[in-house]
Amino acid sequence: MVLYVALAIFGLGLLAALLRGRTSRGKGGDAERRASRLDDHRREAERLMLRGAIFAVTAEDRVDGYELTELGAVSCDASERGRAESILAVRAARTFVQANVLCNLTRKTQKTRYQAGTGPRGNPYYKTRTRTVWEATACEATPVVAAPVRRRRWRRPRVIVDGSNVAHWGADTCPSLKSVSAVIAILKDEGLKPLVVFDASIGYKVGTRYLGAAELRSRLGGRPRVEVVAKGVNADVRIIEAAAKLDADIVSNDLFRDSRAARNLRKRRGFFVPEFNHAEVLAARR
Repeated sequence: MVLYVALAIFGLGLLAALLRGRTSRGKGGDAERRASRLDDHRREAERLMLRGAIFAVTAEDRVDGYELTELGAVSCDASERGRAESILAVRAARTFVQANVLCNLTRKTQKTRYQAGTGPRGNPYYKTRTRTVWEATACEATPVVAAPVRRRRWRRPRVIVDGSNVAHWGADTCPSLKSVSAVIAILKDEGLKPLVVFDASIGYKVGTRYLGAAELRSRLGGRPRVEVVAKGVNADVRIIEAAAKLDADIVSNDLFRDSRAARNLRKRRGFFVPEFNHAEVLAARR
């Protein structure tokens, strides 16, 4: 009888150990999946940061209104110009920290002959491979006439948050204020004072009615300063204006391609993963 009891206790202990092992492996797998997902989002944010650093790609050797300083050449293989511009911009920004323009963009077609196999009698046969190679010169573009800007010194540095853009981080088709709240918390932890600017339609995107600045502020938490632009007004205009006036970074994944004034402003890219309620904001880059 004692033997049976001992065996039963041993069996229960062994079962418990197995269950603990499975639970541990399950937790480990979840942690690995989380780390992998965050790494993917981080790489995409970094790619966007680099792509956004280049504000112009041209086949010309000049950009009107700017003095160019050549930094070096970049090249890539791509079948289409749009794809080539994106690859070259990322490579230029990664290689040359000061790069913000690509000029002298050229396209060349190269044909190479290679052995594709061997015939029935052992004789080799050949084919031709065609490569489309794009090259450009990475440059630092400096405005020829820079308007004097009076920089105001702040006890707590300001940062402008593109609220409508950040609301879409992690949820392109279903924007949420959760991502905005998470980003505000990060910026406040850095000792920054955020100004969050929204389009007038934000209430209808995250809910069913118009939301004013006071209600948005209460929903976001952290007591940030909030502005909602008037209906029909593009919030980008206010964001760029405020960033220039306050000498502040802009938190947004928008490339601001339509604004010349945004070219030399510093932007911070980032991401939000709703599944983990996790946000990150990268360091600023022009």
